[in-house]
Amino acid sequence: MEILPIKIPKKSVGFDLFRTIADSKFKFQENDILVISSKFVSMSEGSLIDLKNVKISKRAKALASRFKIDERIVQVVLQESEHIVSGIPGFLLTINNGMIAPNAGIDKSNSPPGKIILYPKDSFKSARQLCKNFLDKLGIRIGMVISDSRLMPTRIGCTGIAVGVCGFEP
Repeated sequence: MEILPIKIPKKSVGFDLFRTIADSKFKFQENDILVISSKFVSMSEGSLIDLKNVKISKRAKALASRFKIDERIVQVVLQESEHIVSGIPGFLLTINNGMIAPNAGIDKSNSPPGKIILYPKDSFKSARQLCKNFLDKLGIRIGMVISDSRLMPTRIGCTGIAVGVCGFEP
């Protein structure tokens, strides 16, 4: 196995993800597996929330106070989560799309000021569409992994997980 990075310039919200990857000048080959950040997919899909437009509920205020989190972020976490399991200062432990995720997978560290990035609307659908575009437009069958990072209890550093897959049996 050989792992090669693809350099892509920083993008603003709402861009053609396939065209951006295809224009990277990387020479894709049949059966390559492309791993792409869920946040980059979300940016291409325009899945950002402007925090100044968030209306805060009583429940969000209570959770924000208890866990020392920005009320606006808590409100979006509540909207994006299927269930709040618990929390620690700075994070709510949630279930989102059947996965345990801190703050429903919302990312504020890689987002423009005053905004937060959500998970892709449907990571598996996004992966399927990218695979289809590679086949239809470039004639290449590739595998696709949409990834996210997780902190794991008792481990130092982050672990990558797949939140969407297409084109091969994972």
